Amino acid sequence: MKRIDIEHLVRWAYRDELPKVARETSLVAALRSGWDSLSRYGELLTVVQESDMTNRWGLVPLDTQDDPHPDALAVADAVEGLASLEVDLPADWYPLSDLGDLGPEGFDAVRRGLDRLAPTDGAGRRKVRSSLSRLVIRQAILGAAPAWEAEAPTRRMVCAGGKPAWFRKLTCTSPGAFGDVQRVVEVDGFNAARQRPFPGAYRKFELEPDPVMAVIERGEHELWVAALTVLSEMLDGALSAHAPHPPTRPARPWEGQGVQPRILPSLTVSAAGVREARKKNPIAA
Repeated sequence: MKRIDIEHLVRWAYRDELPKVARETSLVAALRSGWDSLSRYGELLTVVQESDMTNRWGLVPLDTQDDPHPDALAVADAVEGLASLEVDLPADWYPLSDLGDLGPEGFDAVRRGLDRLAPTDGAGRRKVRSSLSRLVIRQAILGAAPAWEAEAPTRRMVCAGGKPAWFRKLTCTSPGAFGDVQRVVEVDGFNAARQRPFPGAYRKFELEPDPVMAVIERGEHELWVAALTVLSEMLDGALSAHAPHPPTRPARPWEGQGVQPRILPSLTVSAAGVREARKKNPIAA
């Protein structure tokens, strides 16, 4: 039994073994391909043109007569099982603490980043746009980890024409299907006629560069490490030739080596719990 880091095990499965599976040509495969295309459109909001030469794992088959290792198939099945997990993001999640005091603009960047990483549904709950299984597969094929390094931004006042700009908020009323609708809009707060700001006008700051991409990338990094941790539990004792151990990478490397990585709460489940969840939500082979 070979002890192996779960990250290396998944990479071995998707880069070396699963491409040995030939392309499917059955009607079932064609139907699955069509549904996968709709699923990817829902995640990416764009049509992805893909070759029909990929196998059931979305990989281009190798020109070989060898069969994939049974452990690789078990790994792929476990990775697909990650799609049934729900992810809860901590309410106080703030991945920019190493970039200095960013003021309220830092919290706004986190909010905007979360809106792209995990949009809010109709019930007010955040749901990760791309499934954990796709995140793990993508990084395994690339042979890398999600980026997390970021340049410390500069907090500066918003200017117009080389001078600090003024803003104010107005409430606008417009007709709606069920009556008038009111909304607050931000407009120019400088009175050009009197050469002074309107009463209640304010100035605001911005961050350069905008750290919103750092928020998204760091969120994906933490989710990725958490997903690998769950995979190591799911595959513990389930393989014939490999014994995976949890990832050695910290979940939040931007916090420094002295800080213990925090796994997202909804992913800290036992292997038995995951298997039970998969029984209730089976994934078609």
